[in-house]
Amino acid sequence: MKAMAIEVPGDPIAQPRVKVSTAGGFARAFVPKAHPVHAYRDAIAMTWRTAVGRHLEGPLRVEIDLVFRRPKSSKRSHHTVRPDASNCAKAVEDSLNGVAWHDDSQIVELGVRKRYGVPMTTVRVSEVR
Repeated sequence: MKAMAIEVPGDPIAQPRVKVSTAGGFARAFVPKAHPVHAYRDAIAMTWRTAVGRHLEGPLRVEIDLVFRRPKSSKRSHHTVRPDASNCAKAVEDSLNGVAWHDDSQIVELGVRKRYGVPMTTVRVSEVR
């Protein structure tokens, strides 16, 4: 099967650590509503629904390419600063859970790359045979 791919323009955003509060003696974990990760995740899900529009079945290979704007002061050739690639990948996985696949446990191969260029997130998903 051919790989399905989407591109979402804009800076990649990492999944933040959850905040914990208690109400009525019960702990509740949440990400604050004002955090930009919510808009990022919505954009990824909407782009998938528009471009592909279906769930993929079985084991999956996911490749995520995270492209960040190079700061004017940076002389680095690689994006070795925050956010972490793994936290950005978690935001992408969570955004496509129930949209591109039924559950992210279907992912058996995952590749993530960070680099400088025109800011965007590219996600390629293919079924593993």
